[in-house]
Amino acid sequence: MTRYAVAAGLFFAVVAVASGDDVEKALKELNGSYSLKSLSKGGQSPPEAAIKEFKGMTIKDGVMTLQIKDKEEAATLKIDPTKKPAHLDLSPTTGPEKGKTFPGLYSFEKGELTIVLVEDGERPKDLKADGKDVMTLVFTKKER
Repeated sequence: MTRYAVAAGLFFAVVAVASGDDVEKALKELNGSYSLKSLSKGGQSPPEAAIKEFKGMTIKDGVMTLQIKDKEEAATLKIDPTKKPAHLDLSPTTGPEKGKTFPGLYSFEKGELTIVLVEDGERPKDLKADGKDVMTLVFTKKER
């Protein structure tokens, strides 16, 4: 499996720690199945073969599961939709990154979920961050 697939897989799965109605509402909006639209790390796109390894992503009741080839990767996500841009902290529950927390940002608009995370360091300042440790993932929500 490519490094991009492994890194993205470890970054994905969502369990939000509720802190009010805003979080509950945001979590319900995120429920569904998604396809990967784009992926970059440090401003660079991975090879097309790495993108093809992604089979899909689902979010259900705050739990996100990413399917890569024949494997599933999961993580927990604490979100704060009241921040601008909205904050998230992603903690893989499987794989070699299990137990780590990756600070990031997210946006969900018109069926498109954008997640910007750092592998090491401080939370990005905006959704256009492009440092060497910054990973940007864009998903499109599938219609039911």
